[in-house]
This record gives sequence, structure tokens and C-alpha cells, in this order.
Amino acid sequence: IRPELLTGNKWCWIAIAVTASLQFLLTYTPGINDFFNNAPIDGVSWARIAVGSIIVFLVVEIMKFVGPRFLLPIVRPLFSVCLSMTPPALQGPDRTNDEAMQNV
Repeated sequence: IRPELLTGNKWCWIAIAVTASLQFLLTYTPGINDFFNNAPIDGVSWARIAVGSIIVFLVVEIMKFVGPRFLLPIVRPLFSVCLSMTPPALQGPDRTNDEAMQNV
């Protein structure tokens, strides 16, 4: 994780804060949660949500680390085969297979 990830886009963090605040208001305010027919989340459920989120985050980060280094060299030849079978009209303007593979 790079420091720019946490400090690079302040509007993203503002959007997250606004969304979390509205979700908290919707879930825990009596009357509003009755109107939307939902109930507060208990501590055990929050723990499950946190553990699940951490697992998903770690799996994605591992895939981002492993994918380009180990999986892409294996998969790249498949892209070449698929591109060679693609009709020229769908390959885009003036692109050869070699040029298209440089962008993969």
C-alpha cells in the first residue's frame, strides 16, 4: 500500500464519510430505521463484516502482487490467440495484434 492511496483523493474520503454517516443514520435512528424496515447491526455481525472485509482486501492485494509477476506471463499467450481470432472490425482502427498485445 502506497501513502498516495490514503492521501491522494480527498473527495473519495469525503464521499466515504458521507455515505457511512447516512448509513449509520438510516440504520440506528429509531423511526427512520422503522420506515425503511431495517434493524441495527449487533456486535457479532460487525465482527463478521470486519473479518470478511479484511479477507477480501488481503485476497485482492495478493492477487495484485502475484498476478502481474506470475500469472500474466502464463495468460499472455492466450490473449494472442484470442486476438488472432477476433475479426479486424472489432480490433479497433489500425491495430495489429502486436500493438494490441503491448497494451495488455
